[in-house]
Parts: sequence; C-alpha cells; structure tokens
Amino acid sequence: MIVIKSSTKAKVAYTTATILVALSIATACLLAYFASRAVQIDPVPNSDEAASASERADPYAVDWDYWLGVNPDLAGWVMIPDANISLPVVRAPKSDPDFYLKHDIYKGYNPMGAVYLDASSPSFFEGGNSVIFGHNWAGGVFASLSQYSNRSWAQEHSIIVLLAPEKDPLFLEVQCADVIPGSSAVKRTSFEDHADFMAYWTERFKSSGMKLVSEAVETDHIFTFVTCSYNFWPSNERTLVYAVVDEGALRS
Repeated sequence: MIVIKSSTKAKVAYTTATILVALSIATACLLAYFASRAVQIDPVPNSDEAASASERADPYAVDWDYWLGVNPDLAGWVMIPDANISLPVVRAPKSDPDFYLKHDIYKGYNPMGAVYLDASSPSFFEGGNSVIFGHNWAGGVFASLSQYSNRSWAQEHSIIVLLAPEKDPLFLEVQCADVIPGSSAVKRTSFEDHADFMAYWTERFKSSGMKLVSEAVETDHIFTFVTCSYNFWPSNERTLVYAVVDEGALRS
C-alpha cells in the first residue's frame, strides 16, 4: 500500500488550487477581451465627447466613415435607451449566413458574435420582415432583449432606435414578444404580396405571449429582433421581439 505524505497532499492541493485560480483569471480576461470587441462599442470612437450617448449633443451620432472602414458589412446601428444596447448591426453574407454568430464587428473570432441582419432579410428601408439576431451569452450583445417577455419591462423599453448611413433615425415601437423553442421554424423574409405578409404578421402577433397593443397594426414592414433565452426550454430557446416603425413620432 502506497502512503502519501501529508506534505505531498498539501503540495498537490496547493498546485491544483493555483491552476484553478489561474484558469479562472484567464477565463475572466478572455471574456473581458471578447466583451470589449462585441459589447463595449462606442459609436463615435476617438471623440472628445463623453462616451455615453445620453451625454452627447446628438445621442444618435455614429461615425459612419470610421465603422464602414472597420467593416464594410455594416448595415446600421441599434440603440435601446436605458437597456444597455448601443451596437453596430452588420449584414450577414449570403455565402456564410452564420458568420457573425461567432465573429464580431472587427471580423475576428468571438463567441459573443455581433448583432447582424439576416442574410435573406430586406434592409431597414425596404419593407417586409427585417430579422436581426444577437447572442445572449455571458452578458452578450443582446442579453437585455430576453427581458421583453416581461410586459412591465417591455413597456419601459418600448422604443428601439435604428440608425443607418445618410438616413434619418427609425424609431420603432415594440408591439409584442414571444418565447419559442429554438427548433421552431417561424422565420419568413419573403412574401407573395401584402396580404400574405399581413397574414404572417397577424399570426405571429396572435401567437405572442407578451403584447403591448391590442391587435396587429396594418403595416408593410416589421422588425424581428431575436436572441437566446432561458425560461421554458433552457437548452434551446429564443425570444422574438416584434416592432414596427412609429409613423406618428415627431422627433428632432
């Protein structure tokens, strides 16, 4: 029988603890690095103005020249006031629709990914169904989005702002939100005609568990924001937030 001395056991325990601490520190540093490239993104970098959009003279300012130079796939910018979301939106390439699931705005590998417009979706200004994805992983890019299934939270964050180069801001009003299994195939981005589109939109509205309005409004364009969530199907679940352009908003 082999007897292990107490001093040897202590050394093994100390070494194991040291390795675990080192791994924890390395993991934390790695997550901080990924977050700095996926979540902590300033729309106006290298500016003398305060980093907080709420403190800028123009809260919707974006240095489009800078960010288009970083990534020509840039389609716009999404802001949700008071929800800690102010992020670039890239257009997923049709040749690799899932590219931005694991790549950030800089096109570097990043498990937090980037906020991206579905490769088959119309642009923000074409009508139809613009589907915008973002991860909810380790406090990732769209973590706050999963809270829209809570009606009180949704009421307090009912406006989503979309920005695009050389365009006026789009102010979107959240209409409803739904939580579905990740395997559910509910996405559509092409329609035969307006009637087909409205039938789809009405069905999605009626199926939603959280509603801020009484019925599906007549429109030719909806925006579907999608992220992972962990409520009813923790291993594979999605929260979908549906919004339409606030046509009556008069904003400067």
